[in-house]
Amino acid sequence: MSKIPDAILIMLNAADTPAAVFPPTILYNESWMLRLALSASAEGISCLPFSFLKGAKWFAEGELPSPFHSRSQSDPLAETRTRADGVVGHFTFASMTKTGLLLEKDAKQFVVLEAKMYSPLRRGTKNAPSYDQAARTVACMAKTIEQAEKPIEDLTSVGFYVVAPVDRIENEVFAEQMKRQSIENKVRSRMDDFEKSDTQSDFKKYREVFDELVQRIDLRCWSWEETVKAITTARPSQSDIIKRFYKQCQDYNRRPPASSHQFQGDIE
Repeated sequence: MSKIPDAILIMLNAADTPAAVFPPTILYNESWMLRLALSASAEGISCLPFSFLKGAKWFAEGELPSPFHSRSQSDPLAETRTRADGVVGHFTFASMTKTGLLLEKDAKQFVVLEAKMYSPLRRGTKNAPSYDQAARTVACMAKTIEQAEKPIEDLTSVGFYVVAPVDRIENEVFAEQMKRQSIENKVRSRMDDFEKSDTQSDFKKYREVFDELVQRIDLRCWSWEETVKAITTARPSQSDIIKRFYKQCQDYNRRPPASSHQFQGDIE
């Protein structure tokens, strides 16, 4: 593998200085924090709420299929594939894609992670206002399992985790959406809406997979602080670097109250 060009290293090192040539948040963000954590976990450091099983790998920004695909060109209830911040397990990629994930036939692990700093889990859409990010992710996980024609009991490690700052978790920012019953109710409601709008829609097989998954899946929030502590304990020589990187991620992504903005809605 070729070395990283010096110009790229110079740009990365300057990201937190007056010489920066791109917004610091391109580097200092939850996505890169998660990639650091996944890399460390893959090497055996217990810094996430699960361990890599033998032969498992990780991938960032992988796409999972939706059970609510478009039935017409302008289907108001449809949605596209969902992009996961991180996926761990035994998977490959769909033909002609570089990000479309498929579970392997002998897969034992399927874990999806959502990384957050100071933004909440996304709420629903115009046509499905109650269908939030947690419900959508688990729904897409069920579709991935259904497509693999794989019994869920064969998966010895299956989970959906939100990784976020400890204060956000303690303030229960994600608590309601991460409840098992909340996810179950919202996905079932989404299926009902689809079937009511089109009598040809049949979720019988998918419902069976989803119902089993929602009962078995491990649903948890996990703090960056726990992750950072585990990595720095295992790698004392990198302690200052990891802690500084996390602090920069916090500083650059911490949003002031909306009332302090001159223009409302200027930040997504």
